Amino acid sequence: MGTIISAHEASALYGSAIFCDVVAGLGAEAVYKEAHVKGARWVDLETVLSARYSDAKDLGRHPLPSVKQFVKSLGALGISASDTVVLYDRSSGVMAAARMWWMLRSIGHHNTVVVDGGLEALEAAGLAIQSGDIPVESVEYRCERSHWQWPLLEMNEVLPAIEQGKVVVDVRGAARYAGKEEPIDPVAGHIPGAVNLPLTEVLEQGRFKSIALLTQHFESLKDQEVIMHCGSGVTACHSILAMVHAGYPVPTLYNGSWSQWCRNDLPMNLG
Repeated sequence: MGTIISAHEASALYGSAIFCDVVAGLGAEAVYKEAHVKGARWVDLETVLSARYSDAKDLGRHPLPSVKQFVKSLGALGISASDTVVLYDRSSGVMAAARMWWMLRSIGHHNTVVVDGGLEALEAAGLAIQSGDIPVESVEYRCERSHWQWPLLEMNEVLPAIEQGKVVVDVRGAARYAGKEEPIDPVAGHIPGAVNLPLTEVLEQGRFKSIALLTQHFESLKDQEVIMHCGSGVTACHSILAMVHAGYPVPTLYNGSWSQWCRNDLPMNLG
């Protein structure tokens, strides 16, 4: 309990756990309303798992909300601190079940898991699917934490961390890392000294690789102090999930990621 489970394992929790559909991206709410696990609550990446911002230069495109705000959102979703929470999306955790997993674990909510294969796998496992909205009764989420408990890094700490020998891992696609394309942010390239381990490499045919293969994938990071980042702090959580699932220590998250870095006057490798 606490990282990745199969759809069949998730189906055994149905009825006792709270299922959350964390589908994100264009038209996410409409995608949720079209089809989701019966009773699953939709969690919006933009308003629940991210804070409002005026300029991505400040904290990136998906800044973390305060713990206080997140806890308030959990209560509004009908989630209490004692609940087991099962998370899924349409991309095996990439957008954005792993982000919510990171946030829950980072406030000490251990009974939370991500479903390997997402909605498609859950439907194949026989879980009932419905459309439309569902009524949710708010509860109180009691949390003693006032700050995120898992390690975070600020923008001005990244270069000193590299100088100290820590490993900065960029999990975006190879073409974005190499500066060959950038579909979202204004500048293509990467942080000098960062290494590229694309998040897609932890998956095989839409499912997470075995623990043995994940251990092999992250072998170069063994015994290193690891800092994960991506475009805006969302998909980096997917690689953190994979690392923790494989038994590695929890890496540090640089949540501002490339979306913050490339908008500031900082060193960049552009090709």
